[in-house]
Amino acid sequence: MEAPEERIQEPAFMEKIRADPKRYESTGTVMELPLFSDPDIRKAMGYKGKSFSRSIVHDLFWDNQEQMLVGSVYFNNGCEGPMGSVHGGALATSLDSCLGWTTVRALGLGHVTLNLNVNYRKFMKLGDFAKVECKVVKTDDRKVYLEGKLLAVDETTVHCECTAIFYRSTSNVFSFDQVLTSDRISSVRCELHSELNQR
Repeated sequence: MEAPEERIQEPAFMEKIRADPKRYESTGTVMELPLFSDPDIRKAMGYKGKSFSRSIVHDLFWDNQEQMLVGSVYFNNGCEGPMGSVHGGALATSLDSCLGWTTVRALGLGHVTLNLNVNYRKFMKLGDFAKVECKVVKTDDRKVYLEGKLLAVDETTVHCECTAIFYRSTSNVFSFDQVLTSDRISSVRCELHSELNQR
């Protein structure tokens, strides 16, 4: 008989975020990404190839007061790097994804990464949560300059921090509200729900 799965305790900072829904607006991106290992779902979402993203779980919120993205990130065993720590590539993947959601929330859909510069400060133990913080620093025509960091649950220890430049790849940028109601996103959501109900 298999032992029951141990429930992962959510970090305290997430309780504070959930307790203030006026300040912290859910982005709707509780991404438990093993779901995206299904090739049909990955194709519908536009993903290609393999990535660490299947082993990273994000729970993201928009801080209306500070105008930044915050939330939790959890790295499971698929992200293992040296000495039982999270692989640096998984940390960078998480930051890139969160910065992307920051541009969507702040400026709308239609931006891609031009440059991501990550500075690693302290190893992160595999199986731990991190707090993510990302914000837009400035915009310059079609370029968007951002900063992000992954902190330990004590909210003071920095595991890694980054700067990035994103580029508005099209003049047709959908706002965050338009993204939530777009036909493509709605059809993908229907496909995802249908797939989940069949499992």
